[in-house]
Amino acid sequence: MNGDGYVDLIITNADYHGVEEVNQLFINDGKGLFELSDTDLGTNGRTPAIADIDSDGDLDIVIGGKPSIYVNEGNRYFSLSGVNQLPYGAEQPLLGDVDGDGDVDLMLRTGHSSRVMTNQPL
Repeated sequence: MNGDGYVDLIITNADYHGVEEVNQLFINDGKGLFELSDTDLGTNGRTPAIADIDSDGDLDIVIGGKPSIYVNEGNRYFSLSGVNQLPYGAEQPLLGDVDGDGDVDLMLRTGHSSRVMTNQPL
């Protein structure tokens, strides 16, 4: 997530009996240890998905459950995207180029249906 070539770790924590649980990002130090990042990735998430959503060369994060998109601003800093069209409760985000235009699109499962959101340039 921080571009150093080492695999980092995201842990999402779904709501368990009404308790707000914090989603966490751990940065691999390259020596086999993970350091808890102070990055705010919200609470009560479910399955995370990772891809370069904004086509700037670094990895961004989509978290299901309370679906949110976190844009990698570099230097271990992520900002919550202004995209507010994600349906609450959408789980299992999948990322890929659905429409063949070279950028990353988002697919979400919501209950018994699915929703595809194509990535459009601003």
